[in-house]
Amino acid sequence: MAAAAPPPRPAPAAAAPAPEPEPSYEYPRPPRSLVRAAVPEVFVARTVWHPERARRVALVEVGESGERREVHEGDVVGQMLVERISPSGVYFEHDGVAVLRRVGSR
Repeated sequence: MAAAAPPPRPAPAAAAPAPEPEPSYEYPRPPRSLVRAAVPEVFVARTVWHPERARRVALVEVGESGERREVHEGDVVGQMLVERISPSGVYFEHDGVAVLRRVGSR
């Protein structure tokens, strides 16, 4: 009887493809003309907090004039939006950035 042929060998595994390089998340610094403007000067003299948002009030001084005015959540003071009034301060938004001004601090 003739010898049986050996079983076929499996084909060599294909080499795994090289991984793609990680994307770079470093962005160039924007030109100075696009850098955010300075936050306006605002002094919070006092706040009156209430569980109902519509009844919260803050007394603020804006800019160098020292003019005091009462503001509520949602009001705009100079270039800043009054986002939230808390017992200890006022949270403003300026140019997309949250700014906290505490009562009595300059």
